[in-house]
Amino acid sequence: MYLDDGVSRSSAPRATIITEHPDADIDPVANSEYREVHFRQQIIGHKRTVTMTMPHDGYGTKRVKKDIGEVFTFVLWHEPRTSSDPWISVTGSRCGEVTYLQEVGATTVKVPVDVVEVEMGKLIIAVTYKSRI
Repeated sequence: MYLDDGVSRSSAPRATIITEHPDADIDPVANSEYREVHFRQQIIGHKRTVTMTMPHDGYGTKRVKKDIGEVFTFVLWHEPRTSSDPWISVTGSRCGEVTYLQEVGATTVKVPVDVVEVEMGKLIIAVTYKSRI
């Protein structure tokens, strides 16, 4: 996922970032003002782990807060037959509010935007369920 202002040319990658793509156009205004975010999910037995990493941040927390707000909201969808109280614990680096929304079969985890910066571009949320997912 990429976060940027969506309009300025300064969010385009600088030539040093795109050298692996020899056919790419090089924009003289490009300044790599974007945030690249990767998500990975792993499920082993009763535990689901969601990892968010940020390999490039030329956008900054201040701009992200302006554009999307103070928190990232992670939504973990569950099977329709999931119980009304599906998990034993939700852990992560400074996780905020955790809510199970039975009507849609999802757990939401809110994490302050600046936690990712504090954790040096990596955030891990682990959910341990009562039964196999």
